[in-house]
Amino acid sequence: MLNQQQKRLITFSIFIVLILIFTFVDIVIFKALSVIVIVIYVGFLIFLRNEPLPPDTTQNELQKPQASENIDNTEAGLDVGYDETQQSSFSYLNKRTSNQSLGFGEDFRIIHRDPVIEMPFDLKERYSEIANEDIPSEIGKDGQFSFILEKLLTILKDSFHSHSAIFFWYLKSKGKLSVEKYASNSKDVEKRRLDIVDDILSNIVESGEPKLLNGILPNVEADVIRYYEVPQSIKCVVGVPVFYNDNLIGVLVIDSKETDAYGIETIYSMGRFVRLITMTIQLFEERFTENISQKRLDGLIDFITPLSNVRNDFEALDVIEENINQLFHWDAFVLCLFQPDSQKFTTAKVINKTALKFVGENLGVELKGTIAAKCIINGNPIIYNDTTDLGMKRFSHQEDISFTGSLLYMPLIFNKQNYGLLCFE
Repeated sequence: MLNQQQKRLITFSIFIVLILIFTFVDIVIFKALSVIVIVIYVGFLIFLRNEPLPPDTTQNELQKPQASENIDNTEAGLDVGYDETQQSSFSYLNKRTSNQSLGFGEDFRIIHRDPVIEMPFDLKERYSEIANEDIPSEIGKDGQFSFILEKLLTILKDSFHSHSAIFFWYLKSKGKLSVEKYASNSKDVEKRRLDIVDDILSNIVESGEPKLLNGILPNVEADVIRYYEVPQSIKCVVGVPVFYNDNLIGVLVIDSKETDAYGIETIYSMGRFVRLITMTIQLFEERFTENISQKRLDGLIDFITPLSNVRNDFEALDVIEENINQLFHWDAFVLCLFQPDSQKFTTAKVINKTALKFVGENLGVELKGTIAAKCIINGNPIIYNDTTDLGMKRFSHQEDISFTGSLLYMPLIFNKQNYGLLCFE
């Protein structure tokens, strides 16, 4: 079959031949015949070119080959039905005659299905509750950081359709990893501290580099992933180190039950989340340091300011209790004072913020074989960073204390006379 350009070329060539015959042939009869043929030929060309097209026919349809008879009307875009029982809407674009508007050599009918999304009646209220969630007022600065970190982990988990997203603190002095916060579909996340051995977390700590594992086999899952109490059928896991001031402070991990769920691009995306975490740490550290410094300064000023409004010993103890709360964090406080009447040191004030067993008030301090006696006699502060194995009692040989941690005992000396102790644990 000849295409349109070939047909035009042949038609034009015939017209040229007839002109040449009229021009170069001297025989009159041939000239007359050529003129008659040229007039008739031109008339046919004009008549055929101006013939009207059918109403529904476009120029492109004249150029298209006939479609196969076995193509049904739906595939050709000729007839589309609408089912009123389906909650969906359709929008149609009529056939176009401009090839430039479509970018193709043929016309198309475009059908767009736009499903109707049913909005919940309380959409605005639920969104406002999430977007404007208040930070619990009873939590401190550490709790506020954990609150924000938990939200970041939830976003990270949902963004990558992960099974879990977990942040671990790295305790360098103890060589362990501790779970700070996590967002997980499982309730089996290990809460205890993890040793540095030969799993993916340990490899990240030792190398300081991101790690990506795909296609984890069930028989090695428990060895590679140790932050679950029971295996979770994890197939893919990626972890990245968290550095702050050039020091490794933690590890961020996400995992999935799908094979090849993550790639190299996931590591780069997690790097952005790590930056958010370190920026949050920096902001809290600056705010916390400034706040603590101001509180300590205020506490020291109150200590050295004459207590002009104090009328008795009990009010003086209350002032001391209020001010020591601003100096540093503690779980238990004991104020030992010398009693002139009994000529003994006693625990005049005891504050225990925990549910653990501790000493009570008005307990006599034994001046032999106790930590308090050592501090009183020597007149020097005493510090223990770990009270697990003290080897001696705190105040009395009869005391029953289940308190472990660290302690600080400071003597109260004025004019070379010891009036008591400030004891913090």
